[in-house]
Amino acid sequence: MRFLPLLAALTSPAAHAAEWSLDVILVAPTDAADPELAAEAEAIDQAIRTAMGTDRLVVALDDVPRFGRDADLDALTYLRSCPEGRYTDCAWVVAQRGQADVAVAPRLTRTADGTVFEVAFLDVEGAVVRLDLPIDHQTEGVGARVVGMLDAMLDGQMTLSDVRVAADDAVDPDAASTDARRAAQAEMAELAADAVDRGDREEGRRARLRRADLDRWRGADVPPPWEGLGLPADSWRRWRNSGKSLPWWRAKAQGRQGELMVSVSLITLASGPWATRHEVWYSIDPVSLEREDTLVVQDQEKGLLRSWEFALGGGPLPWMDLTVYGGPRITTWQYRVQRIVPGEDDPIDPLADRPVTTWHVGGRVTVAPFPTLPARPTFAVGAEAWWSEDRTRVLEVPEGIPSLPRNQMVLMVTQLGGEVDIGPVLRAWARVDLGIPVSARVAQVFESGGTNLPEDRPTVALGHRRDREGQIARGLARRGVDQADRGVVDEEADG
Repeated sequence: MRFLPLLAALTSPAAHAAEWSLDVILVAPTDAADPELAAEAEAIDQAIRTAMGTDRLVVALDDVPRFGRDADLDALTYLRSCPEGRYTDCAWVVAQRGQADVAVAPRLTRTADGTVFEVAFLDVEGAVVRLDLPIDHQTEGVGARVVGMLDAMLDGQMTLSDVRVAADDAVDPDAASTDARRAAQAEMAELAADAVDRGDREEGRRARLRRADLDRWRGADVPPPWEGLGLPADSWRRWRNSGKSLPWWRAKAQGRQGELMVSVSLITLASGPWATRHEVWYSIDPVSLEREDTLVVQDQEKGLLRSWEFALGGGPLPWMDLTVYGGPRITTWQYRVQRIVPGEDDPIDPLADRPVTTWHVGGRVTVAPFPTLPARPTFAVGAEAWWSEDRTRVLEVPEGIPSLPRNQMVLMVTQLGGEVDIGPVLRAWARVDLGIPVSARVAQVFESGGTNLPEDRPTVALGHRRDREGQIARGLARRGVDQADRGVVDEEADG
């Protein structure tokens, strides 16, 4: 999008005088395309302000209504955040917002032939005049020349011709100029309606600034541009390189701070000691049919985990959030209920299995640096608790056989992943989790009697509690469970 460039020629008063009948003037600060021109731009601004005097109605930038949904963007910041090549457009938007009739938008650029001083005079109704004035670093008299041309324009001493009128339109240049001007006015109206988000429609990007380029601003006679915008130097550099508008950048730079985040995981697959093994062995008297010996073993085996997670969090810092989460986990329950009749050669039943729904809850701290990037790495650390299903909800056993407490684990969890913004309030993420149990009850045995049970039953000798606990812990360690604090093996003697 560009405004109509119009050539200006000094002539006698013409019919365009009425068109440039302007009253209120807005003077935008001189835009320095190169940081080394900042001091020169400030000198030109001072010269224009002095030459403007007090007999003209000039609207101050402080009097222009602020931009943004929360009115947090003033006119000066808006102009300083203008994308490359759009300064004339931005000055027009500010002039219209300040209810000015005309705007003056000076700009300094550096070329191979020297410094070019360009002045754009904008009629808020849609016409633009651009003049190039060679100054060769001599700002003396520039202010008076700018104001003199402004006065000449207001007095109707300039004839405007639209350079976009093609030769084929020469037969009726007035009609062609009118159509072009209407198109320019439509473009201006569109720009004003979308002023705050103009960076998203930028046609080109600025040349990328490096950290070394910031040194050119330091030590200059004028404050560096990032101070006026309230940004750290490197944040200002990355914002300029992004090609986005300043309101967009500021919103993104807030990252997670002040956000309320609701997260849902579609699916989590894991492998580890997630299958609960529960075995009941008992013997009966072949005459009285009463139960004599009883053995109950419950531990964790390697198995597949399918999990879903619902999380709620908030961001105390732009790059950090605190989250509580929980949800169901589908695990496997392996079980066997084995009856032994002394003197009979009963076959040993194989282990059966069925899926069960278990639950987990936890909390974590997530670090997500680079909030202004569309995609960023994430790292999280936290702790979670998991407990298996109760046996009474899964398996029926003969009356009188005790039910062991549910297995449970407390794990320290680390997560490494990434996230991608797919909308203003939506992001997708993926991660890899590593859980290390730090406390658990995952190996339990109840044994009563035992003389009538086979020697290869899933148990260890009574009376060696610590040895048995160590054996179970070592077995679990071989299956991927940490040996630290596995809890105490529960055993109870039957009188």
